[in-house]
Amino acid sequence: RRLADWGMIQTVLDSPVELEPAARVALLAGDPARVLTLTAEAKTPEALFLRGEAAVQLGQLNLALSAFDAGLALAPGDRGLQGGRTEVLVHLNNPSADAAARKWMDDPEATTDSFLAARALVVSRRIRHGLVLTGALEEDDDLD
Repeated sequence: RRLADWGMIQTVLDSPVELEPAARVALLAGDPARVLTLTAEAKTPEALFLRGEAAVQLGQLNLALSAFDAGLALAPGDRGLQGGRTEVLVHLNNPSADAAARKWMDDPEATTDSFLAARALVVSRRIRHGLVLTGALEEDDDLD
């Protein structure tokens, strides 16, 4: 059975089109460890976002930071990756976390607590709906 499981993971890894939906399903199912396995060779911003989120859930903050940084190297304007990096800085008590949170929130009065609350909603939506719909959903706070 383990070889069959590995074969299924390897098949998904060989197909980037299927990797992101499989990683998304694993995150929604509460299996961040599987996401780390699926995204071990991630090369797209979305897969790196999902990898970073899984690593944050597992408390592997250095791995999360690496994933978010790698994603930002490919997509510097990706707010999900920017927010992920900022969240890791908050959890690491990095001195630049407060400024990064205010910048992400576009609010000079924002606190790290308000940042974490806003980010949790954005992350939840992005994991459920993907990057394409996230922008539209952020504009309509009534959607869930």
